[in-house]
Amino acid sequence: QGGIYQMGLEGISFSLPLEVPTSNFYPPTAFVSEGQYPVTINPQSQDEVRSDCIDDDGNNIEFFNSLWWYFEAKDTGSYRLSTCNETEFDSILGVYKDTGLCQGDIDGDGSCDVRDFSTLLVQWGSTGPEADLDGDGLVGIGDFQIFLVGFGGCIPVPELVACNDDAIECDNGGSEVVWDAASGERFFLRLGTFESSNFGSAILKIGPAGSGQ
Repeated sequence: QGGIYQMGLEGISFSLPLEVPTSNFYPPTAFVSEGQYPVTINPQSQDEVRSDCIDDDGNNIEFFNSLWWYFEAKDTGSYRLSTCNETEFDSILGVYKDTGLCQGDIDGDGSCDVRDFSTLLVQWGSTGPEADLDGDGLVGIGDFQIFLVGFGGCIPVPELVACNDDAIECDNGGSEVVWDAASGERFFLRLGTFESSNFGSAILKIGPAGSGQ
């Protein structure tokens, strides 16, 4: 399982790294499981999804050029996502929980539609609170923009679980996060760069926290 395919030929054993499907937009359409995967980041832009990642000095860390994956925990326990010592660029990692909520779904019926738009109009200019989608205390243009992105379907609302930029134990801009998950719990995994000009190749490693991957 994973991104390394092992095979033997006349007593010689070798491994072939398998490219993993990627999504350079959110929500991801690419699924990934435990393993080690070679990935390549190309220049894109600053991501639309707010990172919510805060460094040790209290500064917000923005993601650029992100790749996304959908991951489901096979077992209950701690998991590790890492590019430690395996990256050509200054990497940032994020793990987001799939909350089961839909962006712009004000009435909570599982979709963002005209009923939600009606609530937005009724509460426009007030404190909401239902239509205050961006949480700034006032229903206005920011909430309308969030509604427009989600309109016509269900874009999952991500909740940040863990993030990291430049883990102490990693060299050359490598990052690593560890988080707890229950069996069957679903997450969005995010690999990005610290600056928009950063790009290159890396090995993305996903597995149990105690496995040493």
